[in-house]
Amino acid sequence: MQLAYRLTDAPPVTLCRDGETHTFNDIPTGWQHSFIHAIRHLIDALHNSSQPRLIATEGRTILRFLLAAHQFGCTGQSVSV
Repeated sequence: MQLAYRLTDAPPVTLCRDGETHTFNDIPTGWQHSFIHAIRHLIDALHNSSQPRLIATEGRTILRFLLAAHQFGCTGQSVSV
């Protein structure tokens, strides 16, 4: 019996370039890793007086969309963003 393909079966990163495909399986993919890297980036930007990748208003916009998607997933109802 063949098991169905699941999204989680794919490697975290697949690079296709110049007709070659490379996969990378040793990349941490948990939400906590994204949070840790984002905070480190912000601290580095503050120390270097450089612009962070996202400013606060962009972060709030992204969060608003993520919360709306979560709410839709829980209720199945349309959500205004």
